Amino acid sequence: MCIAITMETHRLKNVISVLPERIKTVVYDACISNKDICELRLRNNQPPILITPTKKYFIGKDSIHNSLDEAIFITKEELEECFNKLCHYSVYSYKESINSGFITLDGCRVGVCGNAVVKEKQIYSVKNISSLNFRFAKQVDTSAEEVLKTVYSNFFDSLIIIGSPSSGKTTLLRDICRLISSGYNNNYLKCAVIDEREEIAAAKDGVNSFDVGINTDVLSAYPKKDGVIIALRTMSPEVIFLDEIGSVDEAHSVCEGLNSGVKFVCTVHADSFEEAAKREQCRKLLESGFFGWAVCLGNNAELGKIKEIKSL
Repeated sequence: MCIAITMETHRLKNVISVLPERIKTVVYDACISNKDICELRLRNNQPPILITPTKKYFIGKDSIHNSLDEAIFITKEELEECFNKLCHYSVYSYKESINSGFITLDGCRVGVCGNAVVKEKQIYSVKNISSLNFRFAKQVDTSAEEVLKTVYSNFFDSLIIIGSPSSGKTTLLRDICRLISSGYNNNYLKCAVIDEREEIAAAKDGVNSFDVGINTDVLSAYPKKDGVIIALRTMSPEVIFLDEIGSVDEAHSVCEGLNSGVKFVCTVHADSFEEAAKREQCRKLLESGFFGWAVCLGNNAELGKIKEIKSL
């Protein structure tokens, strides 16, 4: 437990290091005293806001507040400097990630909004950054064992995790990987994590920031389709983990992998199983016949809690 706390504090300090000077101490103290804080929103000429699953706090000069009255406002210069620090003052090096709407900092995904420059129906670049959304990554206890008691008896079957944004999908996926890779059911399954957004394992210099198990190979920053192919060709995994299947092409790569006999655990955005089934990419997975289970998560006050485990 001490190791987890130390790693979490280390990640928090790395995030704090890029923030505007006048909010660093307030944000750090608030995150240390309130473990439920999961997001920090910075917007141009707007008050910075800390968010928990049930509350929103405005950042003031010396503390956080429930009211807007004592809030400070982030300047354009502060936001630009924060963005440049996130990019290590080399925006071009992060161009592909920024064009996809985020930058990853030590396992913390930072959403990026601004003006898109579009060429030939593709986002070429993003300029005039208007807001940043820090989603704090944490190694926390999940319902992974509850899920595995239901879905993993004699053998492990492919699994879809369904939940709305910030419902704990990535955390649950990570913890399932940790458990089945590290001897759950007296079996050390060979796992591969395709960590496109570098949030699942959050590897830094080849070392994982999050525990994904002792029998797990991590492909960091690989596009999902490429990562699946490489994992299948070179690492002989028994289970492949993917976060946020967001397109039909990504769903197709999963189905190709499933045809090879490998099991998959992946996440999709939806509030319920019924809603997920209406989305083309998820419907393709469900109709493949390869997935044995779907897990639906709650949100808000029910953040990270299992709402439904459904046999497919």
